[in-house]
Amino acid sequence: MKRIKLRDALHIPAPEKGFALDVFNRLHVMEMKPAFRKATAGRQEDELYKMAKTMLSLPDTPMDDYIDAEQAAEHLRDGYAD
Repeated sequence: MKRIKLRDALHIPAPEKGFALDVFNRLHVMEMKPAFRKATAGRQEDELYKMAKTMLSLPDTPMDDYIDAEQAAEHLRDGYAD
């Protein structure tokens, strides 16, 4: 009986080709910023948590980057499905 090493059994090549957090951020910044603005309306800078400050300080995602991120997300999904 051949033994499978755990690291071989769990190897998924998709994350090696695209950094999932970067893809997530490029896709969701434009969706999350309005909610962060609404939730933090009327608050002073020193009242905001680091995540809110970071989200609100990020530049809007250009359309070309958004499309690239959509394609990268599809590639990641395909990699997990294989």
